[in-house]
Parts: sequence; structure tokens; C-alpha cells
Amino acid sequence: MRYPDWQRRFWMAIDEQRLSPFVWGENDCVLFAAGMADAISDGEYVRRACEAFKWTNVREAAVILATGVLRTHVETVMGALLPWPTLGMGDLGLVLDDKGWQSLAIHDGS
Repeated sequence: MRYPDWQRRFWMAIDEQRLSPFVWGENDCVLFAAGMADAISDGEYVRRACEAFKWTNVREAAVILATGVLRTHVETVMGALLPWPTLGMGDLGLVLDDKGWQSLAIHDGS
């Protein structure tokens, strides 16, 4: 469940995340999204994501990302992902890039 002041917490967490460099298994798209979910709710998503996603480098991540099962793993840890047209601020979404790679994102409301 989201905290009553979740929107303020959301923007504070975004500001904190901007300072963190991308590092597989430490600060990647999954842990970013899990951290954002933790910032606005009481779900312990980072802990659960660290248990479910064991990658520490691009090769290990590529195995999961190339098979297209990121969505399944994410939904096991963080719950069902909503379709893009229905997303609102604070919702998680799965993004496909030009190469077909999946990334996890959090909607900022715009």
C-alpha cells in the first residue's frame, strides 16, 4: 500500500537516484524500480528483487533479458504490470528498446 505522502517521497527518491551510476546488480533498472516502489510503499521490493535477480554483470543480465522473461520475474517480485495506456505516476512499466531489450521503468506522471 502506498504511503499517504507517496508523491513527495517519489520525487525525493528520484532526486537521490539521479546521483547513482548504473551498475548491474547494484543500481540497474530492476533495482531502481524496486527502490522507487519501496520509497512510496511498504513492500520491501529491493530485498525481494535482490533475492530474485542474481545478476552482477551484463552477461548474467543478458541471459534473462534475452529470453524475454523479465516480465515474469518482475511480476513474481513486484506484482502485475499494467498496460502502458493505463499507467499513472508511480506505476511500474516494461519498456522495449529498438533492439528488443526489456527494461523496467517507473512512470513519472507525464
